[in-house]
Amino acid sequence: METLEKTYKVPSAGLFGGPTEVTMRPMTTKEEKIIYTSRDMSFIEKIVKSCIVEPKDVKMSELHPNDITYLLYMLRELTFGPNYRQKMQCPYCDLKQDIEIDITEMTYDVLDLDGLDEKLKVTLPVCGDTIQLKLLSQGEFNEISETIKRMNRQNKLSDPEGYEYIYRFAKMVKAINEEEKTDIKEVISYLENLNMRDFGTIKNALSNIPMGINTLNIRTCKSCGEEVEVFGAAVPEFFRTN
Repeated sequence: METLEKTYKVPSAGLFGGPTEVTMRPMTTKEEKIIYTSRDMSFIEKIVKSCIVEPKDVKMSELHPNDITYLLYMLRELTFGPNYRQKMQCPYCDLKQDIEIDITEMTYDVLDLDGLDEKLKVTLPVCGDTIQLKLLSQGEFNEISETIKRMNRQNKLSDPEGYEYIYRFAKMVKAINEEEKTDIKEVISYLENLNMRDFGTIKNALSNIPMGINTLNIRTCKSCGEEVEVFGAAVPEFFRTN
């Protein structure tokens, strides 16, 4: 049986030792079973891996979460086409309406590895400290989630979601004032006591690294005629034809 396959550049450009490009096939009934029997969002990683035909030994842990999101949208387009429907609520007139999302309108960026460390080095405006940041792989994010689950099972956390939030940022801090940091508790304490403006500088530095898909679509409200920014989401219609 002939199967359409397509090759895509990986947004993280092999930063974590993974491939710089992958070849995928469309989803089949095998992936549909994964989607509808999964109890959490882990099915996204599973169906992307299932549909990668080259390299055959790809390790999802060596990709970035943005890679997996990008490949998911490409997989949707490859399987069903680029268009699907979702809801939109106009921020100007509050009208709720059905709109059509078009994946071909979305743009994406491949990570520029040249000078990446310098782009991830920030000087905090209030305290004046210099922070060297780093990006984390999907495998590292998975390890963080497992650590939080384990600590929660052991009743070590009063606020699991809040702790995971700050823990993730702490893991992305490589050095403070040129001193490499390996004590996660020390980094968490440092971040928790930062001025909000300084912490915002760290968040902006991480979010401003171009990598992955921008799911933005511009749509016109059927009622008031205003242009509205809408971000395509993996709603149920994402995984089937219209």
